[in-house]
Amino acid sequence: MIQTQTVPEPAESEKDWQKTQYSNLIRYVPSGTYYARLRVKGKLIRRSLKTDTLSVAKLRLSDFEKAERQGAEARNSVSAGRMNMADAIAIHKKRVASDVSLKPRTKDYHDQRIAPLIQMP
Repeated sequence: MIQTQTVPEPAESEKDWQKTQYSNLIRYVPSGTYYARLRVKGKLIRRSLKTDTLSVAKLRLSDFEKAERQGAEARNSVSAGRMNMADAIAIHKKRVASDVSLKPRTKDYHDQRIAPLIQMP
């Protein structure tokens, strides 16, 4: 009795991904969706841009790349212990602004409390 082994195909074959003429932008052929594929601080990030239109994908790619690089830089300065007051205030403002559970007046109050800290000599 002779046994034959079949080689399983990879889940995501190279044929499914198509390169584009733009760096860090690839297209998943079966769905037509564009993805960002970039390396930030040595880490490979692949994230959907949730569009199948090239012009929209280019715009979203630049925004995504900028956000990822800024986030990585902020995380790096925090973890290295090199955070200064301006960095801490910027992180706090960003967190408060993006928190949907806070009322607008509460966000204003946070800004009022931060203003004297910024004006200190």
